[in-house]
Amino acid sequence: MAVILDGGIALVTGAAVDNMVDVAVKEFGRIDYCVHAAGIGSISGATTEHLKIDVYDQIMVVNARGTMLVLRAVSAAMAKQEPRMHQSARHSTSRSLGRGSIVVVSSVNGIMVAPGMLSYTASKHAVAGIAKTAAIDNIKNHIRVNVVAPFYTETPMFEASLKRLPELGAAIKAMTPLKRAAAPEEVADPIVFLCSPAASYTNGATLIIDSGITLTIPRTSL
Repeated sequence: MAVILDGGIALVTGAAVDNMVDVAVKEFGRIDYCVHAAGIGSISGATTEHLKIDVYDQIMVVNARGTMLVLRAVSAAMAKQEPRMHQSARHSTSRSLGRGSIVVVSSVNGIMVAPGMLSYTASKHAVAGIAKTAAIDNIKNHIRVNVVAPFYTETPMFEASLKRLPELGAAIKAMTPLKRAAAPEEVADPIVFLCSPAASYTNGATLIIDSGITLTIPRTSL
């Protein structure tokens, strides 16, 4: 279930994030799953020497600081919960699912680099480090933290990027083995898997959803 508050959440403010988590716990009793998918991007194409510092700061605050604040608050809430058990129908045995599962939506830019995307790439590399550290820190609390790293996905943000940069669509078609961006469900379904009992032994992993583009990492500027 999702908590929806009027006006949205200021994910870069610690107090707002803490309050969001408190509301969720009060409303539902506990948090079993958290999917952190908030973030912003930039396709300005500015290379390092032309980078605007204010753009860099904004992207780092939202993407990196925002991720840290959410993982901090959710980890604290989950650590207070009792572990859940899962009964396996296949083997007639039970196993612990731990106290919760967190999935962070990052990007292939947290794995590879591309010219003209310093701010976004730096933020997503930071997100990867934050998530992996949280996975290690939360082992003692039996909380799993995993990452999905998709390529371009058909979202409202992607559609806005296509309007600003019409050539982006052709570039994606030329670069990707499947000649297209990912459909939303092609990212959502792996997230559901990572939250589910089927992935109860998976922790600190990064699931790349890119149709294979990071196997070659072409040097194409988007």
